[in-house]
Amino acid sequence: MPSHEIERKFLLQTLPVTAPLAPPIAIQQGYVCIDAEGTAVRLRTKGAQAFLTVKRGQGLVREEGEIELTVDQFEHL
Repeated sequence: MPSHEIERKFLLQTLPVTAPLAPPIAIQQGYVCIDAEGTAVRLRTKGAQAFLTVKRGQGLVREEGEIELTVDQFEHL
């Protein structure tokens, strides 16, 4: 069953003093637009993990399905 993504963006002037510092994680990603109705495929690596995500719809709330890939599958695609 697909989940839904709610697009929200926030711009901070500074980090809160109480925010813990997390180690950085390298992210690579790319999108392929499939049709005019807003269907798109995203390939992303996040550290040692890789994902393929299909997004459908337009606007602030979109249907989303995601599967985890191996790094070899990601590199092949």
